[in-house]
Amino acid sequence: MSARLGYGFKANGKGGYHGYKWKFLETTLQLSVWTAKLNGVYAPLKEMETIEAEVAFLCRQISGQWPTHQHEIHFSPSEQRHRDAASEIYYHAVGHFANKAMHATSRDCGVRTQGGLCPD
Repeated sequence: MSARLGYGFKANGKGGYHGYKWKFLETTLQLSVWTAKLNGVYAPLKEMETIEAEVAFLCRQISGQWPTHQHEIHFSPSEQRHRDAASEIYYHAVGHFANKAMHATSRDCGVRTQGGLCPD
């Protein structure tokens, strides 16, 4: 994790990669790391990317905009389990566990996941 984050902060465009879009923000960042298992085995990358895309899409649905600092989104056909996982991650990140319906009308979409922030 340290190497991945370091690479994202230090990248300077060599080879076309410029690093995290949010690396110059002058604010306190919060890192949430999430994993998933299917039948006791860590989920394949495509599963994780599908969940990540669903988090970004949920942010879009709630805020009206795509996450400001999302680098890329790998959309794949999703199932209810992907959407359920995305919802759990989203509401964990924004800190609204009690009343998801109340938050659905809010413009505050401060999701922090895999380098993505929803716009305010």
